[in-house]
Amino acid sequence: VLTHSFGRFLDFCDSTRYFFTQNLHLLPINEESDMGGNETLDVRLYETGHSWNHIPQPTPAVFVDAWDKDHVKMPCSPRSLYVENKVSVRRWDVIQRVLSQKIDSATAFQIAVNTYNNRYARTWNVDCLSAALRQRPDFVPLLQKIADLALKAPDLVTQGA
Repeated sequence: VLTHSFGRFLDFCDSTRYFFTQNLHLLPINEESDMGGNETLDVRLYETGHSWNHIPQPTPAVFVDAWDKDHVKMPCSPRSLYVENKVSVRRWDVIQRVLSQKIDSATAFQIAVNTYNNRYARTWNVDCLSAALRQRPDFVPLLQKIADLALKAPDLVTQGA
């Protein structure tokens, strides 16, 4: 049932096909690489152990801040800054403030995200999300759950590999 519903959701959102993984091949790739073309990406985020009957643990156990060309620059890094009211502030403080508020519509979601990503406000839209939520209003509570999960990023994604 979940797979069928998710499949219908993806069909419904076909207009935003560039957001889905099956279209990653459409992303521009730089032929000239800094590492000579033999890059590897370590995406091991969790240690799963030898059995699947326990909760995976993040690797490393605590957040490691790396701010260079070889790592994802995490929004919870103290070095991730955002200009708010002409003052440079920690982006994570802004994210925590806006995602801690009630998010109960696509518009509220968009306003929250644009608060800490203002430069994309004119290019990102939530039309497909709004349409999907009109068709499936029972999905609306997922918006707050997504925000709550994002707030756990420093504990769940401890290294921007």
